[in-house]
Amino acid sequence: MKSVKRPLWLVTGGLVAAAGLSSQAMAAGFQLNEHSAAGLGRAFAGEAAIGDNAAAIGRNPALATQLQGTQVSGGVTYINPEISADGTASYLGGFGPTVDAGRDDYAPDAWVPNAYLSVQLNDRWSWGLSLNSHFGLSTNLGSTYAASDVADEAEIITYNINPSVAYRLTDAISLGLGVSLVKADATFGTSVPLDLGPPFFPVSVPQGSQVLKLEGDDIGWGVNLGASWQVNDALRLGMAYRSEVELELEGKATSDLNPAYNQGGSLSLDLPAGAELSAIYEVSGWTLSASAQWTEWSVFEALVVDFDDGNSLYLKEENFNDSWRYAIAAAYQLGDRWTVRAGLAKDESAVSAAHRSLSIPDTDRLWYSAGVTYQFDNQLSVDLGFAYLDGDDVDLHETSQLGTSFNGTSSASAEIAALSVNYQF
Repeated sequence: MKSVKRPLWLVTGGLVAAAGLSSQAMAAGFQLNEHSAAGLGRAFAGEAAIGDNAAAIGRNPALATQLQGTQVSGGVTYINPEISADGTASYLGGFGPTVDAGRDDYAPDAWVPNAYLSVQLNDRWSWGLSLNSHFGLSTNLGSTYAASDVADEAEIITYNINPSVAYRLTDAISLGLGVSLVKADATFGTSVPLDLGPPFFPVSVPQGSQVLKLEGDDIGWGVNLGASWQVNDALRLGMAYRSEVELELEGKATSDLNPAYNQGGSLSLDLPAGAELSAIYEVSGWTLSASAQWTEWSVFEALVVDFDDGNSLYLKEENFNDSWRYAIAAAYQLGDRWTVRAGLAKDESAVSAAHRSLSIPDTDRLWYSAGVTYQFDNQLSVDLGFAYLDGDDVDLHETSQLGTSFNGTSSASAEIAALSVNYQF
């Protein structure tokens, strides 16, 4: 593809990238960890080693060998992110006015469903099916936002269909393999933050004009691997790996400023690989768990649009960093019916201070989680989980190619609640 530099008045800074890869789930980058209510209650500590219900195969397919008979689990997670910005926007490289650019709660609430099936075929073999999402985001500052050329709207929705198989190699060691089919839909856009015209711009441009909006979708696939090792009656270790998924989001581009942008186009977006090492220890009614989770966010380097006419448009340098997440938890069995749990996690940012932006105010965050399970009988149980995520306040200084500069701070937190129903046939 031939790379073409467009005039600054046609290429508002950031475009797609600045439209926001802020996670509505408040995990690093735009990752979704919310796969089960029981997992949420322990801050997802020990997920690659705990086989307490069918949702376990969503993290480690090898854990299907820990589940007896046929089991199903389904639920939904409610995510209420609170992302706010406080600062000012100055226009035209400092030659224009400076205005307030504060905005509260610009990431909408979200409901994230999930469903799982695990079937034990015999003493050695099991298979499973997971329906969930590992990545997603939604931000909307609006076309009248004072820095809408720095950040306006963005949405990525992914659907993951993941069949898997597990094999008990020995009484202590199990292996698992799965294939992920990922469907992604995306919308990105930026707009002009104020009325512009001569002498600074060659034409009159009203506020809210669409600089560039992209809508596209794609289907990609990857693999996931897992292993579990029952070291002794009390200790189990688990390891899981999920491969990168390469997506080429194809669709259409529209622009109020440049008719040449009104054509088909595509945007490459790689969903990162990840790995997790977990351990659980069971003693006297207690289950202690811990996890270390790595995500290869360094694959997210830059965003470039390839138009159908052969031209390419460089949007933004991202330069994400690989990140780690650490979690610990404890659960206690209260009689035959109740299990209570609590967890704590440290989630590292995928964005360095040098590349942090208004639309990606990604920071280190702490998870505080709690949850319960009620066992109705030998077949039916219900899980509830709750978490509060506390992100650091960060300074932001960002300038678009249009010459708009945002200077201020961003704050982020989130409340998450989840419900799951589990049944064993």
